[in-house]
Parts: sequence; C-alpha cells; structure tokens
Amino acid sequence: MLTVMYFSTKWCGPCKMFSPIVQEVCSAMGVNLQKIDAEENRDLANQYQITGVPTLILMKDDQLKFRNTGVIPKSQLINTIEKWK
Repeated sequence: MLTVMYFSTKWCGPCKMFSPIVQEVCSAMGVNLQKIDAEENRDLANQYQITGVPTLILMKDDQLKFRNTGVIPKSQLINTIEKWK
C-alpha cells in the first residue's frame, strides 16, 4: 500500500498553499495520506530527517520511494503517485 507522509507546520505559507492540493490528489487517487505537523511531532520529523517544510515522503511496503522538500506542481505529484501506486 502506498502512503504519502506530508510534513508541514501551521505557520508555513507554502504548506498552506500546497496542503489542499496534496489532499485532493491523494483522495482522488485513493492513496493513504498522513498529515504531520513537524513541530508537534518532532520525534517523527527527526526520524525522517525533515529539515524543511513542506516535505512529501512516499512510502510503499515500508520503503521510501520518493522524497521532496518544497512545493511541486500538481501534475508532478500525480505522475509520481501513479509511478509507485
């Protein structure tokens, strides 16, 4: 099963812009989305070495398949999920 981990913070402008896109795409594609506040979940953020937000991590069968820090175009997100779904 493919899981998208989306690390963000409440104060991050790009996160606020990108979050609805990530939610829409994951919902439409039937992908499990875990939204994680990097400040409220520091241990998890440290575990995944989150140094900037927004950060997307795609996991499949407990293996990292894709990682990106920053906003990406909706079409790129869709293509990346399709590649690993």
